[in-house]
Amino acid sequence: GIAFDQNGYRLGWGKGYYDRLLAGVTATKIGLAYSFQIVPRLPHRSYDIPMDIVITESGVVIPATEPGSSQEQTWIPDQVRNDKENTK
Repeated sequence: GIAFDQNGYRLGWGKGYYDRLLAGVTATKIGLAYSFQIVPRLPHRSYDIPMDIVITESGVVIPATEPGSSQEQTWIPDQVRNDKENTK
């Protein structure tokens, strides 16, 4: 993916091929990215398939099992956290 958000959604190339493939996958879905590719939120639609885990060179993002869950869900790379603080 081009980018991943804290909920495991990915920004791809816009054709939906990967989401159609992932719709039939029951295995754990793992995305690989650099930490600068992790963003707070990406737009997504009902047919978009989120990753279960996203691994970067700086750590691992594990999305919550349900949107709005009170579970402490996401590890955010320091670079992303710093960028968010600097844009306020």
